[in-house]
Amino acid sequence: MSRRCAPTIPIRFTCIAALGLLLLVAAAAAAQVAPSTDAENVAEFKKYYAAESPFVRVSAVRTFTVDSVEAAELILAALSDPDWRVVRSAEEALGKYKSRPVLDLLGRKAMLGNDGLLRARVATAFGTIRDPLLVPVLGKLLEARQPEVRKAACNSLALYRDGRSVPRLSEIATGDKEPDVRIAALDALAAVADPKSVDAIHKGVQDPLWQIRAAAVKAAVATRQKSSNGVLIAQKQKETGRIQP
Repeated sequence: MSRRCAPTIPIRFTCIAALGLLLLVAAAAAAQVAPSTDAENVAEFKKYYAAESPFVRVSAVRTFTVDSVEAAELILAALSDPDWRVVRSAEEALGKYKSRPVLDLLGRKAMLGNDGLLRARVATAFGTIRDPLLVPVLGKLLEARQPEVRKAACNSLALYRDGRSVPRLSEIATGDKEPDVRIAALDALAAVADPKSVDAIHKGVQDPLWQIRAAAVKAAVATRQKSSNGVLIAQKQKETGRIQP
């Protein structure tokens, strides 16, 4: 008794059908999760940033990834938020921008703005961006009228560790009127550890303020210059216990 076999479909046709089905599924999925446009992301950011809860505003800032001048303007506005957590998130968000138009915008805001606190926060963001082209901008910010801007510029230059900043940092370390700014400049010189900064550091070691002397001692140790040994030994004999070089 013969067995009747079911008709078979050639394997190549089966593969073609399966591939077609996969393409249809992929197309449907892509249609459902199509990436949002920049305009849609901006609109969504504005919607959530208008929330009363600072936690919602923090989330809006942290998830806002549009790299455009318009987006940067919105994040800059968030630097003036009444909640410090939102401000900190905005500083971190600015540090993620890399496009030249946005960096040019941030440079103008830092150089030309009248709001010292805003300028200082932009200078802080420059430390996160780490673009070598921003080193001259930070150097100019050391001339700012507001001490908080000068201090923030020093802190960011410490992160760059760029020898080009040594002359201006040395001037700030020895001549700024604000002790906090001078300490920040000495900390930056310690980070750069350039031998050209030793004269300014040695002056700091002998400063009347112990906080400045402490920062200068740290910078002298970081630069590792033989010429610092005598200065540190002589100063150690004068210290009363608060600082031991």
